[in-house]
Amino acid sequence: MKWTIVGLGNPSAEYASTRHNVGKDFVEALAPTLPKKAKIVELNVYMNNSGGPIKKLVPSKLKAQSLIVVHDELDLPLGRVKISFGSSAGGHNGVKSIEKALKTKDYVRVRVGISPSTSSGRLRRPEGEKITGFV
Repeated sequence: MKWTIVGLGNPSAEYASTRHNVGKDFVEALAPTLPKKAKIVELNVYMNNSGGPIKKLVPSKLKAQSLIVVHDELDLPLGRVKISFGSSAGGHNGVKSIEKALKTKDYVRVRVGISPSTSSGRLRRPEGEKITGFV
């Protein structure tokens, strides 16, 4: 099976190194280690508008099963990764856009945690946008 891998993020310079671009940055960092048959796609649209361009890449529900979407996840601790298939958007607007366009949830999601923890292990909302501000 040939995989199509997309990291969600925002295209303009003001979003570089922000927590919202962690999906895009994650895929970019892993790209050299991925099999050559994997199709790495960098979208040039804002994360919340990802559905339309992804629909062009995977025009059918069957092809959607070979899609991997990597994105930021506020409900996971910083650096934790969770992989799922067929799960809900969980409030993520970029993922909602994809589900609406594809008319399916049946694709792989790689969620990358962006929330720092307190000393007790509880998650806390990051302050500011820059990853370096709360790593």
